[in-house]
Amino acid sequence: MTLKELFETKYLPVRLRGKAKDTIRLYRMMLKLWKDYLGREPTLEDLTDEGVAAYLTWYQNRPRVTKARSVNNRAAQVRALWEFAARKGLVKQFPDMTKMPEPEFIPQAWTQEQLGKLLESCDQERMQVGRQPAHVYWRTLILFMLDSGERSGATLKIEWSHYDEESGVMRVPAEIRKGGLKAARYVLREETKAGLKTMRMVDPAAVKIFGDTKMHRSNFYKRYCRIIERAGLPSGQHDKFHKLRRTYATFIESVGGDATEALQHSDRRITRKSYLDREMLGMDNHVFHVPVPPDFKPMIEVCDGGEFVPQEGG
Repeated sequence: MTLKELFETKYLPVRLRGKAKDTIRLYRMMLKLWKDYLGREPTLEDLTDEGVAAYLTWYQNRPRVTKARSVNNRAAQVRALWEFAARKGLVKQFPDMTKMPEPEFIPQAWTQEQLGKLLESCDQERMQVGRQPAHVYWRTLILFMLDSGERSGATLKIEWSHYDEESGVMRVPAEIRKGGLKAARYVLREETKAGLKTMRMVDPAAVKIFGDTKMHRSNFYKRYCRIIERAGLPSGQHDKFHKLRRTYATFIESVGGDATEALQHSDRRITRKSYLDREMLGMDNHVFHVPVPPDFKPMIEVCDGGEFVPQEGG
């Protein structure tokens, strides 16, 4: 039996019933990549520690550098499918796999000054996004994400039917959000409401607020990257749309709010580990120096003509 057959006929109906479409897509992607590696469909016979390790090593060493977290996500999908097969008696052995160490991530948010530069850069956009003036589209999109902390994927799926123009409340159904189980309700600021009003007048026939752009996903992110770069701001991997979500969480905490509740996280540790800018919140200001004798004078090396000369510190 191929692993594709196992997944489609047994695992998917039993274990992923009711799960988000993106979860199913990622499992299928894992199997497709495994097929690319082997040059054929993977089968139950490929569920060995050595075989899986070789696949994951290939995946990690692809031309596009893959991070440990991504490798661990793929490994978790393989493990789940393998353990299911073992419990059903389709294979004899259970997996014996360990996670790759993942480097610690330090969350960073945009400062108020940086947000000002980002919005100013939006105002310099001159092309259209779909039927919308680009400067209106991008400014309103960013303001909405700062009002809500919503993920970009869900934001692009929001429809006009989800928005109450009179109250300025956006109700995002669970079906289009990550996990597909939790809905969200956001009260928008006046500037965001004004931007939405303009967008509605420009294209009253649109169904999706930000998603009816006819723009390829890659071009969408490239244009946002251009806006960031024009603002003179960092534009690395962790400076894209999710940084707006981290900014939302950090500012919620800065005024005494609960970012864990606002982001609908099930565990406070997730919020602290991946979303709160500890430096901005002053959470890392616990400086402690080991006490030394009061007459202690360190020896400091000073560069003098290319040589380091020890000097007594004062």
